[in-house]
Amino acid sequence: MRGVLTPLLILLSIIVACESSTYIHPSTGTTTGGTTTTSGRGVRYGTGVPTCNTVCKIALASVFGSIIVCGILLVGLIFLCRRCFPVYPKAPKIQPEEQIPITPKLFTKKYPPQEYLPSSEHVQYIIRCGTPAWRFMPDPASWCVQRNTLVDETGRLVRFCGREDSMMQTNYPLFTPSVLPQGGSTASPPSQFYFEVTVLDHDPNTVMAVGLASKPYPSHLLPGWSSNSIGFHSDEGKKFFSGDNRNYYGSSWSTGDTLGVGYLPQEGTIYFTMNGRFLGNAETGIFHLLFPCIGADGPATFIINFGEQPYLYIQAAEYSPAGLTRELERQKMYLETILGDPCTERREENREHITITMPGDIDLTTTQ
Repeated sequence: MRGVLTPLLILLSIIVACESSTYIHPSTGTTTGGTTTTSGRGVRYGTGVPTCNTVCKIALASVFGSIIVCGILLVGLIFLCRRCFPVYPKAPKIQPEEQIPITPKLFTKKYPPQEYLPSSEHVQYIIRCGTPAWRFMPDPASWCVQRNTLVDETGRLVRFCGREDSMMQTNYPLFTPSVLPQGGSTASPPSQFYFEVTVLDHDPNTVMAVGLASKPYPSHLLPGWSSNSIGFHSDEGKKFFSGDNRNYYGSSWSTGDTLGVGYLPQEGTIYFTMNGRFLGNAETGIFHLLFPCIGADGPATFIINFGEQPYLYIQAAEYSPAGLTRELERQKMYLETILGDPCTERREENREHITITMPGDIDLTTTQ
């Protein structure tokens, strides 16, 4: 309100000044209303002086032009804040204005970690799709992250474009999908989960981080800066755990380096690797439903490997965000035995398109 009243008051002052403006005759001392005056010697005074109308028009155009520009900017800001994106199923809805002002401890208190597994519908989709079901997705409640990040259609190529702290997690947690005969789902305890992240490029001043975190997580904080999270940071090779514990863990890393993140659920142990080298256990006793996460405070580009390509850390060659890769294949065969393979059935019908229905009524269609 003050920003609108100020230019109006300035405009009112200019108009009052113009209405009361006078022109003083230098020889007689008489005043006129801004008209041209001739002295007794024939000298003309006031010639070339701008009239009041010209000054008022310029001031009026300037003030109202400023008001219009401010209005356009305000409408644009409101539009960005109200943008809506699809959310992770059953995830708590976080108000956009609570992303930044709220502290990490208050955030965790208001939004405790979700400890439930995806529904049976999602489990069946994951089993049929395999590890490609895991993909990085910007937080739908944070328009800042939506604005500052780019993700390709596979969810494997992630680019941070802005110059503010941003963090991104996968759509599904680390768990082994399993289908029961009665249609329910459970997570059989695997020996470990693992994935790798390679830095394709980054700004020299950008600090990057990879790690694990529960969900929901404040998207304006890098991994390790809030509760129930751990992050291995690039600038000094430090690891951060739950916002308080920060220790030197490995060397700094940058473009061309590949970071691996492993989790042993039975022990609650988290470890990191760098370019295929084991860096040691980072933390133990962590028993939460954890999501892979990456973050940066400036421009950076990453590519993620969930086991579709050979790992640099060969000891984890058989593992992925779903645990053992062969266990996922076994579950897929079991599911196809019970429900059949819709892809095979449609091939036999000689159809041109194969449609796989994702949870949430999203269709992925591929041409044969």
